[in-house]
Amino acid sequence: MTVMEKEYLTPEEVAKKLGYHPEYVRQLLREGKLPGHKLRTGAWRISIKELDTWIKQQDETKEG
Repeated sequence: MTVMEKEYLTPEEVAKKLGYHPEYVRQLLREGKLPGHKLRTGAWRISIKELDTWIKQQDETKEG
């Protein structure tokens, strides 16, 4: 496992963590509603740090 693989998640891993369907995660990525990086292969990767920040922001919007 490379350093990049430890710092980034696949849409499937994010979906499992959030309880979403993987296709919904991909939709959020395509729409720019979830931070992610599209690789040359067309595959998406989501930074764990960016995901954690995004989750906190979502929680704050629900509270506010």
